[in-house]
Amino acid sequence: MIDKYRQHTEFFILLTLLILTRVADGILTYKITPDLSRELNPLVYFFGFGWGGLIVVALAIIIPTVILSYYNIYKPFNNFPDKKASYLEFKKFYFNTSNPIIKTSSGKIIIHTLGYIVPRVFILWGIWVIIHNFLVLIYEPTYKYLRSEYKIWIIGYILPGILGVLLSNPFLKREYKRYINAKR
Repeated sequence: MIDKYRQHTEFFILLTLLILTRVADGILTYKITPDLSRELNPLVYFFGFGWGGLIVVALAIIIPTVILSYYNIYKPFNNFPDKKASYLEFKKFYFNTSNPIIKTSSGKIIIHTLGYIVPRVFILWGIWVIIHNFLVLIYEPTYKYLRSEYKIWIIGYILPGILGVLLSNPFLKREYKRYINAKR
C-alpha cells in the first residue's frame, strides 16, 4: 500500500510540475512577446511557428513524457544482475553491452531509463526557462547585461543535455536500491 501511495504521489507531482512549468513558460512568453517577435525558440525563429504550433509541439512533448513516466513508475523494468553486485559493479552492468538483458530487452531499458530522466529534465529545464523569462519580463539590468554581453541564453539549449547526464546517477542509485530490495 505504501509503495502504491509513493507511486501515485511521484506520478502526480511529476505530472503537475511538468504541466505547470509549460503553462508558466507560455504565460511569461506571452507577456514578453505576444506576437512572438522577440521569441528565441528555434521553432519560431527559424521555422515561423506561431502560438498554435508551439502548443502542438508542447503537447507532442508532454504526452510522450507522461507515458514514459507512467512506465517508469508503474511498470518498472528490472535490469538486474543475477549475482549480488556492489553499486559500482551494478552501474557497469546496467548499460554494458555484455549485459544479456540488453540484448533481449534494450527497448524496455531505454523506456524505463527515459521515463525517469526525461520528465525531470523537462521540469528542471522549465524552471530555468521560467526564471529566464521572468528576468526578461522585469527588465532586470544585470541579467539584461549578461544576456547581451555573454549570450547566456545559450544555457537554455545545452542545459537539457547536461541535466540528462547529471540525472543518470540518481536514476542508477534508485535502480540499485530496487535491486538490493529485490535480492532480499
